[in-house]
Amino acid sequence: MNSGAWRNRQRKNSAKEHWPGHSRDRAQRIDRPLQLALGCRINSLGHQLNRFSERNRHFRDFTLYSLISTLKEIIACFPVYRTYVGADGPDQTVSDHDRRYIGEAVQCAKQRTPAVTGLVFDFIERLLLKQTRIASSEECEARARFIGKFQQITSPVAAKGI
Repeated sequence: MNSGAWRNRQRKNSAKEHWPGHSRDRAQRIDRPLQLALGCRINSLGHQLNRFSERNRHFRDFTLYSLISTLKEIIACFPVYRTYVGADGPDQTVSDHDRRYIGEAVQCAKQRTPAVTGLVFDFIERLLLKQTRIASSEECEARARFIGKFQQITSPVAAKGI
């Protein structure tokens, strides 16, 4: 990403953080639009997430419902329009800004749903931060697609919540 694009991204994200009403209350306001407008896209994302969880013995027991509902909570708590986590590659790391935004969203979602085990949130966070073990190039591509689709969903949700 060139420096001009990076500066524009930072301006847009920091301006959004300071808009009136931008807080955890925002997550409550967008639950309904999230369900109505993006339900099938989030369900599709949940099915992708389920395939990842089934490959890992530590996360295999998560139900599809718990994965989808946790995704909804994280998306509803997202503090910026989107992150810019790039495709997998040797020089593709997650920026400190994106790491912070993803962490904030996961923490907010955990606080909103204390009855849900933190392991589900941790699994999604690790996947979004590209900290999961990848055994093949197909898994690498699938993870990149999942992250890309997740990033595409956060923008319309943030726009509907403001």
